[in-house]
Order: sequence, then C-alpha cells, then structure tokens
Amino acid sequence: MPKGIPNHERRSLPRLTGEERSSVGKQMREQYDEGLSIRQIASKYGRSIGGTRRLLEENGVVYRGRGGANRAATV
Repeated sequence: MPKGIPNHERRSLPRLTGEERSSVGKQMREQYDEGLSIRQIASKYGRSIGGTRRLLEENGVVYRGRGGANRAATV
C-alpha cells in the first residue's frame, strides 16, 4: 500500500466542500465497507484521521470494533 502524502504536505490540501465532499465521502465509505481501516483511507487521501472520520460519519458509516476481524473461538 502506498505511504500516502507526507504530513508536511497535507496542510496545503484544499477544503472539501459541496459535491466534491459528498463524492469523496462516498468513496471513503465504500473503501471502509470493503475493509480498509480509517488510517489507511486517511493516508490514501492525504487527510487527517479526524477529518476522515467526520466524512465517514457524514456518510452513515457504522464503525467496526477495534483490532480487526473477530475470529471464531476454537474448541
């Protein structure tokens, strides 16, 4: 997976508004639903984790629990 945009370059990104914000939020939600983590999505788009969480919330994401997929108990 690519490393994304370095922190010192993230601050220069324009604010997402209107249709672009909606479109990017939908794309992020699709990726989250496919299993990417919030950290991975934030890195891919060069956005902060907090900003990514806000966009996901605006698009109706129900967050998974922390720590990845749950594994069935073996007997």
